[in-house]
Amino acid sequence: MTRNSYFWSIITFFIFSFLIWLNYSIGPEYIKLRKYPSVNPTASVTCKNFLTQEDAQDFFIKNGGAKVDKFNLDKDKDGKVCESLPK
Repeated sequence: MTRNSYFWSIITFFIFSFLIWLNYSIGPEYIKLRKYPSVNPTASVTCKNFLTQEDAQDFFIKNGGAKVDKFNLDKDKDGKVCESLPK
């Protein structure tokens, strides 16, 4: 094995190790952020922030539900939000 190929094998090992670590270190947080977007008082949350209607409904309920609806997710005021999203 030449010196150059040894160098690249070490670099490849560290790159793959880093990618595996990255996958396990940020996986759950990414899912949590995607499922429930972080909300600050000036945030504009729309149905595009959610993958499914169920996620949007959970977010809606946890943020006050139909009584509050500060993000205007329930356009037709029937208690179900983002009905165009897949279940």
